[in-house]
Amino acid sequence: MGATLEGLVERMTLHDAPPDAVFSTTFYLTFRLFTTPKKLAETLVHRFNIEPEENTNLSQWQKEIAIPIKLRVFNVFKGWMESHWRHETDAEALDIIVPFAQGALAKTFAQSGKRLEDLAKKVSKAAGPLVPRQVSSMGKASATAPPSFVMSDSPVPPAIVSKSLLSALRSASVSHAPSITDFDPLEMARQFTIKESKIFCAVLPEELVGQEFQKRSSSAINVKALSSLSSLVTAWVADSIMEEQTDVKKRAAIIKHWIKVCSKCMSLNNYSSMYNIFCALESTSVQRLNKTWPLLSTKYKETMDQLRHLTDVARNHAVYRAELRQRVPPCLPFMGLYLTDLTFVDEGNLDTRPVPDSPDGPALINFDKHIKTARIISDVQRFQIPYRLQEIPEIQSWIEAQLSRVKRTGSLDSMKLYRRSLAIEPREIPQQERRSSEDSSTSPLWINMSRERSSGGASKLATVQEEKREWTTGKI
Repeated sequence: MGATLEGLVERMTLHDAPPDAVFSTTFYLTFRLFTTPKKLAETLVHRFNIEPEENTNLSQWQKEIAIPIKLRVFNVFKGWMESHWRHETDAEALDIIVPFAQGALAKTFAQSGKRLEDLAKKVSKAAGPLVPRQVSSMGKASATAPPSFVMSDSPVPPAIVSKSLLSALRSASVSHAPSITDFDPLEMARQFTIKESKIFCAVLPEELVGQEFQKRSSSAINVKALSSLSSLVTAWVADSIMEEQTDVKKRAAIIKHWIKVCSKCMSLNNYSSMYNIFCALESTSVQRLNKTWPLLSTKYKETMDQLRHLTDVARNHAVYRAELRQRVPPCLPFMGLYLTDLTFVDEGNLDTRPVPDSPDGPALINFDKHIKTARIISDVQRFQIPYRLQEIPEIQSWIEAQLSRVKRTGSLDSMKLYRRSLAIEPREIPQQERRSSEDSSTSPLWINMSRERSSGGASKLATVQEEKREWTTGKI
């Protein structure tokens, strides 16, 4: 629950038992939040130089206590430098580690001293971990869960794309530019999955510790890339619907197609793209299209109801969380919810806690807080297994072009999308309200939006949209 730095180091280097996996994983991942690398190195060296108590049988103490502790100190250094080293922050510790390896460690264990000295040379030059970290077992749903990996020889499903569509994609002709409805929904869902999975699998644990993803000048480049992609995909879905300005049937067909893609993402366990698309379909700009939605058959309305049930925010997203616990990789969870959980843990728990029965004593490191953080991060790591799907470069390039266009034309602006929605389907004002709203065309937009909401003309944004907007704008 809590300890001093010296107490945590002692727990990592017990003479009669190795530290459990949860404790050691948490320690390596979070120690920079409660101490400095240099201070940690000094504390480990001090632990190595342990002295016997008075009236101790030196021979027995050396054999049963001192030697095991010294070996475990070496193993902590070794694990740190091989798999958890961060050069930009940990380099300062080399001033302690190198003299220790050449001196006290080499005198006691010559080969270990040489090994640690070699590691010091390597980490001073390497940009990443020397030994890839294995996915922690802390995030497994249960001990009897199926293997959380994809067999390397499992068959890759064949692509679903016609030759004519590939030809149109390659020609890059404006007159023959494909529409979203030209693509097979399952294949589009696969290509979304490939695109997002690459970034998700690249997210490092360090990007999720200490709300690093909230900082403007942070190293959480992959988390921010996921955030940016999420915003662009949501904006693109809404933009593609607004592009059809005259034909309501074609507009309804586009909405149907996106519902199909969203459903296929769900069937692929790609909850990230599913959330992105669904949030666009549930946005005020799209939901207020009262002439378009009635053209959808019951089948599509039932699919939307299923998606609403899965993304329901009730009881802290209980339905989605229960669904995710049953999934094994390949699976692509919605990162925004993890960031919300990490923020809640970080801000809802103190960094220190008082010593039991000694309120005036020194505060202890609240290690329980860090264990909660590590469990969330390990759940992210559990799903960082790539899909075995065939990437189609032509479709990927087309998707990238659409996202760039959305960014360039300012479709990320929800107010601009709402104005386009009003232009496509103007508000229908009851006869008795016409006189009171004759000046609506010159009223500020927020007044018109307020009137529309009060009259029931547009659905309220779901809470999940608000959370998604916050994490994509860096507020969570």
